[in-house]
Amino acid sequence: MEKRELRKLIRAEASMLEKEYIDAANAAVFERVITLPEFIAAGTLFSYVSCEREPDTHRIIRYSLARGKRVYVPRITGSGLMAATRITDLEALEPDRYGILTPAPGETASPAELELSLVPCLSVAPNGYRLGHGGGYYDRFFAPAARAEVDRAAGAVMNGAVLCFERLLSAELPACAHDVRFGIVVTENRILRLT
Repeated sequence: MEKRELRKLIRAEASMLEKEYIDAANAAVFERVITLPEFIAAGTLFSYVSCEREPDTHRIIRYSLARGKRVYVPRITGSGLMAATRITDLEALEPDRYGILTPAPGETASPAELELSLVPCLSVAPNGYRLGHGGGYYDRFFAPAARAEVDRAAGAVMNGAVLCFERLLSAELPACAHDVRFGIVVTENRILRLT
């Protein structure tokens, strides 16, 4: 099945997730993330700012800021391009034209400077390949980090954690040459790691 068809199918599945399931899953994902050794050790965190039907990162971001971590979130800078932009207050973000909470221009960090990155998906496979929303922003942003890790786990971004609801996890996903793999998958039920 092609990625476009998969996105349509998984969006339909996500739209049917019950509020009770999402609330319970979000609480469990939060606990799994904040107890990751990588999270505990990280002074610098990059995180997507969750939208409806994505694992919640607002609580993780607030928790990180309260503990003095330097937090960076995506800011679209051009067609298919984004920057990791530092924030000090989640409430200062404003919705962009797509309704995604976005920071004002500010201090940025490269993927190499980010000690842990939380990455969104529609679905992810245990091998670290994710199905994103189709813009390629995360693949482009993390491509240099993946190339730098080419000797470890076949080019995966080992300090990148994809957050996904267990019910949207896929056994496998189609991958192209430009797709980036991530070293950690976090669901409400488990943590999967590339070895």
